[in-house]
Amino acid sequence: MSVAVFPLGPLETNCYIVSYEGQAVAIDVGGDPAPVSKYLKEHGLELKAICITHMHFDHLYGVAALAAETHATVYTPEKDKVIASTVLGQGGSS
Repeated sequence: MSVAVFPLGPLETNCYIVSYEGQAVAIDVGGDPAPVSKYLKEHGLELKAICITHMHFDHLYGVAALAAETHATVYTPEKDKVIASTVLGQGGSS
């Protein structure tokens, strides 16, 4: 298993990519996902899931773009589901 860390967004919140045998999971994509996309491509990884630990902007701002690019399933905490249909909950922008 491998773990890569990317400080993303205006608060440089850590985004983690956990990978194993060609598959990966992203955790808290809080800014422009370009470095994450580049890493996935360079390492031949398929992003299977994007996990959001909680729905603050600095943990999800890049989720919409990365999900659109990779078709990864997005998982959010059950208690934050009500936020998921808002602009913030959809990654800030699409």
